Amino acid sequence: MYTREEIIKIVKEDVVTDEGIYYVTDLLEEIQNYIVNKGHTCNFTKQCGDENWDYAYAVAERRLKELLKDTRLFQDFVEKVSKPIKRLNKINSVLDETV
Repeated sequence: MYTREEIIKIVKEDVVTDEGIYYVTDLLEEIQNYIVNKGHTCNFTKQCGDENWDYAYAVAERRLKELLKDTRLFQDFVEKVSKPIKRLNKINSVLDETV
């Protein structure tokens, strides 16, 4: 999992205002928590965590639509967070089949 400081560094590559940096950082933290814990979250972060990008775009507010359209910030972050979890799930699945 990424720390808040690591997420801020990622966000600063695509977002320039302090307000935007902290707003998007909060969203990415919430997406990360959703991916890891599958807990309750808002519709936008759920769609991002589930990699349903068309629907995420449809429910996003204007600022987020611009980020989704013009950058891969959310997609790349979700991929980085999800990849180790998917790999672990695959390993567990293989181990379950052999037992």
